Amino acid sequence: MNNGVKAALERGVTDLIIVGDCRLAIQQSTEVIACRKETLQVELARHKQMTEQLSSVRYLHVVRHYNAAADSLATEALEDNADRVILSGERKADLKTLNRTPEILYAEVKTDSAEAKAKVTVMTRNQKRRVHFEEEMKSELDDEPRITSLPGADTEDTEFESPRVPSRIRRVEGQAQVEVDENRTPDVADIDPAVVQAERRRRISNAQDEELRWADLKAFLRGELDGLTHRRDQNASKVADNFVLSEDGLLYYQGQKRHRAELDSADLALRLVVPTTLIDEVLHSCHNAIEGGHQGIVRTFYRVKAEFYWVGLYADVAKHVQACEDCSTSKSKPQLKGYSPGNVASEFPFQMVSMDFVIPLPKTQRGNTALLLFQGHFTGYVIAKAMSDTGALDVAKAFEECVFRRFGAPSLIRHDRDPRFMSEVFQAFAELMQSRSRATLSYQPQANGQQERSVKTMVQTVRVYVEDPLQADWDDIAEKLVHAINNSRDTTRRETPFYLVHGWDAQSTLKAMTSTIKRDPVGSADAKQWRREANRQREIALQLAKEFQLAEKARRAGEHNARLSSKEQRALPDSAEPTEEGEDLPTDSAESYKSLFQTGEQVWLLMERVKPGLKKKLAHRWHGPFRVKKKIEEFAYELELPDKSGYRFYPVVHVYRLKKVTDLGQRPTVPLVDELSENQRFDFDEELLPEDSWELGEDADKYEVEAILGDEMSESTSNSRAQRLFKVKRVGYDEPTWEPLANLSCGGLLFDYLRNKKRESRLQMVQVADED
Repeated sequence: MNNGVKAALERGVTDLIIVGDCRLAIQQSTEVIACRKETLQVELARHKQMTEQLSSVRYLHVVRHYNAAADSLATEALEDNADRVILSGERKADLKTLNRTPEILYAEVKTDSAEAKAKVTVMTRNQKRRVHFEEEMKSELDDEPRITSLPGADTEDTEFESPRVPSRIRRVEGQAQVEVDENRTPDVADIDPAVVQAERRRRISNAQDEELRWADLKAFLRGELDGLTHRRDQNASKVADNFVLSEDGLLYYQGQKRHRAELDSADLALRLVVPTTLIDEVLHSCHNAIEGGHQGIVRTFYRVKAEFYWVGLYADVAKHVQACEDCSTSKSKPQLKGYSPGNVASEFPFQMVSMDFVIPLPKTQRGNTALLLFQGHFTGYVIAKAMSDTGALDVAKAFEECVFRRFGAPSLIRHDRDPRFMSEVFQAFAELMQSRSRATLSYQPQANGQQERSVKTMVQTVRVYVEDPLQADWDDIAEKLVHAINNSRDTTRRETPFYLVHGWDAQSTLKAMTSTIKRDPVGSADAKQWRREANRQREIALQLAKEFQLAEKARRAGEHNARLSSKEQRALPDSAEPTEEGEDLPTDSAESYKSLFQTGEQVWLLMERVKPGLKKKLAHRWHGPFRVKKKIEEFAYELELPDKSGYRFYPVVHVYRLKKVTDLGQRPTVPLVDELSENQRFDFDEELLPEDSWELGEDADKYEVEAILGDEMSESTSNSRAQRLFKVKRVGYDEPTWEPLANLSCGGLLFDYLRNKKRESRLQMVQVADED
């Protein structure tokens, strides 16, 4: 192509018509599509530079057999791998015979005078679009010959003298009519964008005419007041100054648009009035589509407001964004803190024992890789056990050695939902001791905050004394540091854990070296008196520790509840007495309306932990949705887990991890013109279908899709691209088949399948089991 343009420039040609059978080359030359190959980009730049020297340049795409001369020369050049210069007269005559391009552009003209010369305009052929439009639009939307011009070149028609005129263009009353070749297969390029745009605007205008508000306003602007009542005429006159009608009957809202540079100046900005049947399409394009980018309410509102107008625009944008599943599962943070009744309180030492693992840790010289910590809830007394194996049986053995042998069986064992603690082995061991095992809710370490704090204290203390480069001496240090932790004064209990357990203070090495040694034996009377006094002092300390702990529990719960939102404040119970987990609350009408979630409502569940190797910042945080089965506490609800859902967690969760699913619901109806219902409204897609497309035949349900079972991408070959295939089960057929998307006519099933597929792929990124 570039060689031809170069030859034309050398011969002084200023008006050029480029004819070819390669649509891709023409589209790249006219910058309709982009070229990504570097070598071709250089040739395109050279082509653009040369065509800028011409007065006008036109491109004409023809079928290959009309361009046989150029095709023959190209074939010979490729075979010889060399340039071809035709000098033979016989060969030139053959090429002229093969060149059938003039048959497309020109036709013989019968003139009375041989000297008469006709003026013609070179145009590309364009087939009429084969769609079923309204009869009254056929005269307006007849396809006109289309001219493809290079940007920057002169686009005016080039006129030259010739004894021929276009054979496929006939001038009738100043309009051009194109003869259609019925034997040729329609192509995408045959569709004129101007025709499509005009038809689209006509349909929007029809939809506006169906709504009474806009129909009255358009009639008022046209001056057609005979069909309006006095009230409707007055309503239209109040707002008519803010609206205008286009030449093709579309209604626009004219608002004030302020420039960024000059805030004082303002000009009119026309915004298309959107009928209610198109609102969802506009919101989807401005928010869900790649151009919208799933931005927030404010950004989406200004994006829509810049081009469109309807009543209640901001409210509809807010509802659409809040109901967007992709935004709900990926963006927002937890909004609920949850009512706190305070942690569970104990009455005496070792009534309740909490336990937790510090894991993983480096392997020591003794082979230990984990540290198991026990703590008496009432006294805060800590016991540490370094372990090499962390199985459920090993945990039970450690509990028997460290707790049961020293202090007996506790009434309650508090722990998180670690699989080792929740195993059947450990639960059977707790049942054997007649101890109740009570686990916290998933991902709620605050429920066992005292134990979590002791873990933090132990790790911080051990870190100070570790000296081994491989950190292989932590087990010896941890067991020795337990004495220091237990002999440190607790700020809440105001005593040391060692004293609350034993009734006397442990004698330190420094005190033993500096105190006086008494060699006189102590009498039995003095020993009994000392024992009575020690027990009395210990009882007083235990009673004070109990009171201090209850006061601190109430203070922390009060501070937490004071920071709750107004919505959660309204849901606070009248009494702060917590019920045992698993017990049903009494159903009372006065109590039910306070609940944050009602039974049967759908909620999203927060899952923040991702699988190893993945990044938390790229994973969706909210998953589901799930239905609320029942209310356990004001801060805990039980969810209904569907079968085969892939979720493996305890169904009772804290409200911190729950968020209500926003349902968009049905859009309120608007008043329509007389004798028109919502079911009879204009359908933007139905008019493109044949008139008998909704008439069901005898075999209408023969290939009905019952379910979509799976999908896969087919392998791409040299002749075809990879396409997505769906495994479908049809009604009345036993074996499923693989079908491309074009063969499926089950929009609802396809939408549900793709939505569930997207949810499953997002679920695969996160940890769905209660594991620490």
